Amino acid sequence: MKNFFDFFKKRPKSSASEQDQENTQKKGTQQAKKGNIHTKINEKRFRPQVDSENSKAKLNEEETAIYHLLANSSEAANLDQAFQRCTQLNTYPSSIASLLADHWHLCIRYNLETHHWKSTDYLDLSDATFHLLPNEITQMQLLRQIDMVRNYDLDFTDAFLKLSTLPNLKTLTVFENGIDQLPDSIGQLKQLTHLTLESSEINQLSPTLFELSKLESLSLSTNQIEVLPPGIEALQQLRELNLNTNHLTKLSDEITQLHRLEQLSLGDNPLQEPLQLLDQIKHFTHLKYLDLSSLNLKALPTTIGNFVHLEELILDYNPIVQFPDELRQLQNLKKLSLNTLQDFNYPEATQNTLKQW
Repeated sequence: MKNFFDFFKKRPKSSASEQDQENTQKKGTQQAKKGNIHTKINEKRFRPQVDSENSKAKLNEEETAIYHLLANSSEAANLDQAFQRCTQLNTYPSSIASLLADHWHLCIRYNLETHHWKSTDYLDLSDATFHLLPNEITQMQLLRQIDMVRNYDLDFTDAFLKLSTLPNLKTLTVFENGIDQLPDSIGQLKQLTHLTLESSEINQLSPTLFELSKLESLSLSTNQIEVLPPGIEALQQLRELNLNTNHLTKLSDEITQLHRLEQLSLGDNPLQEPLQLLDQIKHFTHLKYLDLSSLNLKALPTTIGNFVHLEELILDYNPIVQFPDELRQLQNLKKLSLNTLQDFNYPEATQNTLKQW
């Protein structure tokens, strides 16, 4: 452990939007480094490879009509007409194929572009305006990863039920969707190993969330959660838990039973007794990453020395004035982050102590 004093840079605390952006960037970096937690998916995106030479070929009259229906209209009736007319063609150029692929549910309905939707393992539903997720998604049996970002009108109760029919779905990201209450149907996604429910307005979790016994990674950051309902101890495969930036005032004792945790993020919560929190988690000896930023910590307990496998410790924006000698026991520590508030100065004795380390 050396050069810790480099982490004493003073900077103003970011605004909410800047902090969100910083957290997103930080998380992306962390996830990129921790490939053992976030399974890397071989993404066969639902997009055909367009032959550039073919796409320049002159379209005949029927193909031109279909192309304009697909390219210039979002009306369901016109799209249906374009797909119906494509079914009457023996072949169609790649310029049309690429537009068809934008409407994966219609490709399934009309049995077009089957070589793509039958084999794809990744589906990006970002900004889709569905109210009900098309039934056709249940036929994409090889899907392993789905991103659902800014789907403000989507009925998630219905969506989760449909996604539960996908036997290979392992990773689901639900981000910025304005959900306030997590529906009970989330408990049907029992095949999931990685679940992200971030940056929404979730204030109440369904207890059925803890029926997802295969979960290895669960992120609930940047919501409005005040309390974790009973049952989280059932997630015995969990290795990563992110509860950053919520409204938690305390943690239930059940969380201490998550013995496999390697990454724990609790920063930016109004915890009433943050030192008691550290006492609660002192038996998490397998932790490699711990985020305790913005918890108004003024000191670290001696139990910090229990985390002998810790590689990253994030203590940003805490007015800590005392560091115990037990911090020296963290021989695997590679990163200690101590960014401070603009109006906070570490005592000179503390600075000298950390310099020596």
